[in-house]
Amino acid sequence: MKPRTDPATPERPQPPWTAGCLVLIAGGLTGYGAARLSQAARRACRVIPREFPGLFDWWTWETPLTVLAGAFTALAAWGIPAGIVRRRRGRLLIPATVLGCALTTLALWHMAWLGTPVGDSTMGSDGGGCAADHRPPWWPDPLPS
Repeated sequence: MKPRTDPATPERPQPPWTAGCLVLIAGGLTGYGAARLSQAARRACRVIPREFPGLFDWWTWETPLTVLAGAFTALAAWGIPAGIVRRRRGRLLIPATVLGCALTTLALWHMAWLGTPVGDSTMGSDGGGCAADHRPPWWPDPLPS
């Protein structure tokens, strides 16, 4: 039997758990993909750390930190616009567009910062197939690196 509700009291919508979980997973997967893309670029250019990475070295924690950064970026990029346009017409289109732009920017920024480390004193190269800017040959020219 269905519980009786007071008609004067409006129904509260359920929290958007499904959207939040999907956004969190999409951000984490984007962070993981950005970390793998940067590692593939460094591997293609034979960029190597000068010392063996230890527990407190950045390269040891790159992937987990990038996954967390992607997840938090996705939650913020979805949540802030969704809160602003809560009852307007484009309530899904605007947050989805902001989310896509934020995650694309995160992946490109990660590639430019860590995938092609130029002038980093902790990095060396063993004469790989890349120029001095450590830009891999498969990276598209219009995209920043």
